[in-house]
Amino acid sequence: MCIDGHHGDNSISQQQQPPDFDFSFPTDDILIALDSDLRITAANDNALSAFRAPTRRDLLNLRICDLLSDGESFAAQLAELARRRGTIRIETDMIRGGDPDVSISWRIRVHGGDGDGYRVVGRRKLAEREEWANRLSDMAMAHAWLRDNVNDVLRRWDITTSTISWDAKMQFLTGYEFNSSNGETTPEWWRDRIHTDDVDRVWESVQRFMKGHGVFWCEEYRFRCADNTTYITLVDQLHLTRSPTGAALLATGALFNPVQRRQVADILETPRTILLRDIPHGHIKSDDLRHQTMLIKTITDNSPSGLILKDAKGYPTYINPAASRITGYAFDDIKDKPLHYSIHYKHPDGRAYPMEDCPVDGSQVRLQPQKGSTLFVRHDGSFFPSVWSNSPLEGRDGRSIGAVLEFRDVTEEREMEKERLQAMVDAEQGLIRAREAEWHKMKLGEFIDYVCHEIRNPLHGIAANTGFLAEHLDALKEASSNSKEGNVMERLVKDCTGFLTSIRECVNHQALITNNVLDLSRLDAGKVELDSEVFEVESVAGQSVDMLRANIIEKKLDVRIEGGSSQGLGLVKGDSTRLRQVFINLLSNAIKFTPRGKRIVVRYAVDEEASRSANLEAKMGGVGIMDGGHHHHHHHHHEEAEAKAKCTGNEGVEFLVLRASVEDTGLGMTDDEQKWLFKRFSQTSKKISATYGGSGLGLNICYELVKLLGGEITVRSSKDVGTSFEFTVKLTRPSACEVQDYGRLHVPMATLHQKSLGRFGRVLIAEDNAINQKIMAKYMTQLELEYTIVDNGLKAVEAYTSLDPDADVDVKPFDFVIMDMEMPVLDGRQATVAIREWEEKNGRKRVPLVALSGNARKEQVEHAFGCGVDDYLTKPCKLDALRSMVQKWQGVEGAVRQSS
Repeated sequence: MCIDGHHGDNSISQQQQPPDFDFSFPTDDILIALDSDLRITAANDNALSAFRAPTRRDLLNLRICDLLSDGESFAAQLAELARRRGTIRIETDMIRGGDPDVSISWRIRVHGGDGDGYRVVGRRKLAEREEWANRLSDMAMAHAWLRDNVNDVLRRWDITTSTISWDAKMQFLTGYEFNSSNGETTPEWWRDRIHTDDVDRVWESVQRFMKGHGVFWCEEYRFRCADNTTYITLVDQLHLTRSPTGAALLATGALFNPVQRRQVADILETPRTILLRDIPHGHIKSDDLRHQTMLIKTITDNSPSGLILKDAKGYPTYINPAASRITGYAFDDIKDKPLHYSIHYKHPDGRAYPMEDCPVDGSQVRLQPQKGSTLFVRHDGSFFPSVWSNSPLEGRDGRSIGAVLEFRDVTEEREMEKERLQAMVDAEQGLIRAREAEWHKMKLGEFIDYVCHEIRNPLHGIAANTGFLAEHLDALKEASSNSKEGNVMERLVKDCTGFLTSIRECVNHQALITNNVLDLSRLDAGKVELDSEVFEVESVAGQSVDMLRANIIEKKLDVRIEGGSSQGLGLVKGDSTRLRQVFINLLSNAIKFTPRGKRIVVRYAVDEEASRSANLEAKMGGVGIMDGGHHHHHHHHHEEAEAKAKCTGNEGVEFLVLRASVEDTGLGMTDDEQKWLFKRFSQTSKKISATYGGSGLGLNICYELVKLLGGEITVRSSKDVGTSFEFTVKLTRPSACEVQDYGRLHVPMATLHQKSLGRFGRVLIAEDNAINQKIMAKYMTQLELEYTIVDNGLKAVEAYTSLDPDADVDVKPFDFVIMDMEMPVLDGRQATVAIREWEEKNGRKRVPLVALSGNARKEQVEHAFGCGVDDYLTKPCKLDALRSMVQKWQGVEGAVRQSS
């Protein structure tokens, strides 16, 4: 470091001079005294010259670490010296900012007691050009010896001319013959002979190497020999020469067969035998010695393991290319300090690693070979796992003269071991999954057999009872002409009624089987997504009971619902459809297994403690259901209603946990029977299955749906006493804005029943199926509504747009539309889009339009709403469902008119 300043007094006070160090002593060495903080307290004239300080005053109190090119390492070694006392020798490259041809050899000892500081003697050394010339000469001789005596194939790749020069030994390795007049190929010639499974990897690797900044490249691949059939494995290494700008100019290297190199491992196991042989002086020629040296150099240079030779004090004297590649150090980076302070001086947590605790250096001191594994430090400060062996070198006097450290980076090996263990775990898990899949496949086969049987039975019942009904109707016609056969007519009517009942039961049975199979397929495919809408739990529970009312009446069961707004629920927000499905499945199960005349109780209430926990979890970062995510909402708006729906504010999300149960007084179950209750395709026993039927899917579907709704389902049962299924689901409180919207769209049923259904002037029905047309016509008559039926979407558009509501004609315009989605010419979705565009273009009021379709898949429903549909009905459509839909939209239209 160059220190600028003014010339002043070169003297130093007597008090500043250490009493045991004579700084006036005539010597060429640098003399320095340091305190415990490594600050200079005294120095001789040579120190001033070396550090380019004008005066001693400019040098005193400076930290010596700041003046040296590798001061951090220097400080670490002094800290080590302070712990173990004694003397240490340190080599530094140069003084920072000084002559690059000057290096300093420091000898340092601890002075006085603890913390008194250090006494430092430095000796400057000039680089010797003759030494470098000898080294260059040796390198040239080594290259010539390698060319003539090593079996490896040498090659020279001129990147500028895109040519590769091959050694004549290529013939012995691969069969390709090259000589001085015919020894060049293109890189493509080499690439085209690499095995097809390796060529892409190798070619991409060498291209990245050429374009990057590295100087060493190595790959292993299979190479096609001259006979065009044989492939041999080659290890290929390149050393690259780059221009000052970093461009690749020339690559030289060697190719060898790793099988032939197995002997290298044996040689490396005893490096001391190789490197130090007891050769009597004068008994070996210099050429032989040089050849032996070159042989050793060739082996070490091509070894995949890192090799570092150290002298008796642990200073590196040689580092092979593999060690440089692994650690990132060049020889000049580590040669001036013990190897420990380059690759093993700290722990991963940053603590210093004392040299006396190092097992690598310990084996050298004890003259005992040792192996182990540890974390070494790279030049960039990062760590890498390594396995190492340290072989001490013993001199003729029995003392240590150095050691050979061999090590490997085992990062990839450990990753491979980790992958191998994971593969074993995966294989074991795969075996378990395979067994489960086999069991599932067996059960699925049984289920398919069952489904085929169960679907054919209803079909057969429908066909047979339809035939019976037709025959009896014919007989009824004949009997009606003869009034004397009144008893016969009564019997025929009774029989026909029974046939109709059988048909209805068959249809309901087949609908149940179909719905279960569809639900199962959706759950397996992960395509069940939750809706989020405002609803009343009381209404959902009541609807579930109403849908099974016929079965309840038939068995004369006492079904009660306990709960309601008095239980703290009121309006909630969630997926009412999935909740209703759970209620229906559990009720169906209870009705099936409850004897005639017994009781079933449906209960529901808010679980206050669970609700508080859910809200606390949400506040702490938990994720609730029904809000956010990919849940889709269907909003069916009218422009008039939207204009009045101006409400603001969002009080935040409040979670509710609904706890509900369905309790019966039926057969009950044992503990063993309950174990299989929620398994797919499983029933408690074959006897139960044979007696009561069922697919074994209903409770499994309940289990999956409840889990999807953020809850869980449990069962309590006693044999011959009854069963109670209890489940929880997560819901939320709707916002004030959502409550207001719900109030406008949901007019109480009691109020609707008091109003005339004739408020809709005329209904347009688009349906292409002739039988369904007759059914819809019958429904319209029963609802006392005027209607027009067309059989395709184009006719529906023409009928709707041809009537002018302002014209003075007797024909009323349509103010309610029922649209089948699958029709010829123009389907329901296209017709809906055309009608909505016509309304907007002509400034017409948006008329409620309800889709009618046998396809209830979520994607189809969303597509329909996207086309302009306001509501959705699925086939088969019953009169009660159609009546509810008409009542709903009459209430909406009435609310809109009242608010206008």
